[in-house]
Amino acid sequence: TDTICTDTLVRTWTVVDSCQLIPGTLSGIFTHVQNIYIGGTPPIIIGPTDTILYIDPATCLALLGNGTHSAEGCNLIISNSVNDDPSLNIRDFYPVGTTTVIFNVREVCSNDSIIFTFNIEVRDTVDIKFDCVKTFPEITDNMTVDDNVNDHIILTGNCIEDLVITASYSDDDVNDTIRTYFCSGILLDFPITIYYWSEGVVLDSCFAIVTPLDPDGFCTGALVTVAGSVRTSTSQNVPGVSVNLYGSNIPANVSNQAGHYKFPLMNPGGEYDVVPLRNDHPLEGVSTLDLIYLQRHILGTELLNSPYKMIAGDINKDDKITAADIVQLRKLILGIYNEFPNNKSWRMVDAGYVFHDNLDPFITPFPEKYHINNLNNSMSINWIGVKTGDVNSSYTTNINTDNLENRSESMTFDIENMLTQKGDNIIPVMASIDEEITGFQIAIQLNNATELSIEKGVLSIEDYHYYISNGYLMISWFDPNGVSLKKGDKLFEIRLNTNKASNVANHLSNDPMVMNAEYYNTSNETRSLNLNFVKGVNEAFNVRGNIPNPWNNETTINFYMPESGNVLLKVRDVTGRLVYTSSNNYTKGMNSILITKAQLGVSGLMFYDLTFKNEVKTMKMLNIK
Repeated sequence: TDTICTDTLVRTWTVVDSCQLIPGTLSGIFTHVQNIYIGGTPPIIIGPTDTILYIDPATCLALLGNGTHSAEGCNLIISNSVNDDPSLNIRDFYPVGTTTVIFNVREVCSNDSIIFTFNIEVRDTVDIKFDCVKTFPEITDNMTVDDNVNDHIILTGNCIEDLVITASYSDDDVNDTIRTYFCSGILLDFPITIYYWSEGVVLDSCFAIVTPLDPDGFCTGALVTVAGSVRTSTSQNVPGVSVNLYGSNIPANVSNQAGHYKFPLMNPGGEYDVVPLRNDHPLEGVSTLDLIYLQRHILGTELLNSPYKMIAGDINKDDKITAADIVQLRKLILGIYNEFPNNKSWRMVDAGYVFHDNLDPFITPFPEKYHINNLNNSMSINWIGVKTGDVNSSYTTNINTDNLENRSESMTFDIENMLTQKGDNIIPVMASIDEEITGFQIAIQLNNATELSIEKGVLSIEDYHYYISNGYLMISWFDPNGVSLKKGDKLFEIRLNTNKASNVANHLSNDPMVMNAEYYNTSNETRSLNLNFVKGVNEAFNVRGNIPNPWNNETTINFYMPESGNVLLKVRDVTGRLVYTSSNNYTKGMNSILITKAQLGVSGLMFYDLTFKNEVKTMKMLNIK
């Protein structure tokens, strides 16, 4: 061989003809040389030709993750049109619009190459959000301070290139942008209204607070204070935070409804630690939708796009996001836990802290307290409150805000309002509409009944998706890939043991005070869910199955009779051999037949038929030896 790409195999074939062979000569000996050349193979690129992303309103960009494409072949030279990385890795933030990426892959040996075009479409579906923050302007040596309206505004979601938005303190004067405060206003809270303008029209307004400070003592002389605010990364106020000033004898100060806290005036000097704490209402802002986002982040299909969301997703506080976090958060949602076992409901991050890597906030410890080495001047120390488990930032302090994004679009779990029998019953739960869902949660109150188990249907509900406690069946199920439902699909079955015969509606009811009943579609929208009891197959002959199944010594077959009459039971083994039969008259309503192992004389998988008039129902059961 003369290169790394090609090689030549040389085979020499020799044939000896013994009839013509003369020893010591080449007579009768025939040879042939065969050359076999080995070269390269054309390269292949595997991956989609296009994708759709949605912007982060904070950056007006969308993040494309790793691993969208791969290449097959040997000795490849790879390039792409968006960066200098000689690979197919184009992980980056992309703007609104369509970015066309061209991959070029060449196989050195064969010199074959392939050009692959990948279109990244970034859509802007986010409304502009207008918010305001509190300011703490500092008195100057002329005994006044000017507060500029621009110091208050937080504008997110404005990804329209040519849209210019300004702010003022007035709804009829766009140039009213300055307010002046004097010594008489030190440490007082001044409420203000801020108006957002565009092209001479007021778009929106918001409220804020101005608290003048005098850190240099121009007005108050020696006295100083520590004050600040606690807000989420989406500018939601966080009340109820106990802010401690360790190193002093001052009691903790609790943030008010506006998220503000302020310690009393004190003498300057001293070393302190400001430590905010809040550990109540662990389910606030938390739902099964957060489990879906966590699962997608772990799988790499949709990464959490801010350090605060990742801190919220670190449920067990081990500085990483894994399946263990999903397990703990699901147990909290189901009521197995009433608090986070290894974490607090809230974590507070110094608002002035800049993360070393926004995609990995755990590389270095982030500050959850603020150290004051020498308190010579009044200080404003603000915090970002992170609600543990709330990875989609749904927490809000507005009690009038409906948590569901679209209550006009909803789904019900249709349940036949059958007449149950005392004892074991099987209750099918059906879909009311065609829908694609990624998850749901609901709390079902059990009245005069105890839940035995849930059997999967179209939805693969496992034991860890539900929990029974204090008379409630709590269900939290999700599949991040989504499941397509058709109207009338049997989603799952509830196997119920009732204390008395009654309609199902008397045994089961939805309680939204325990858990918001909601489901999530494939667009990550939260929609309303409820139970709906309907007339069903109780009007016809119907077999509910046998309980228990599998069984050992005995089992009971349950069935509904629309009218009194004779029912014929036949049991066959897997070969079709008849092993048991019975014929009896039964009354209208729910009935049952007790089957024992001794009656059958066999074990294993069996099929049984119940015949009423000309209608035959066939089901299967498993007897365990």
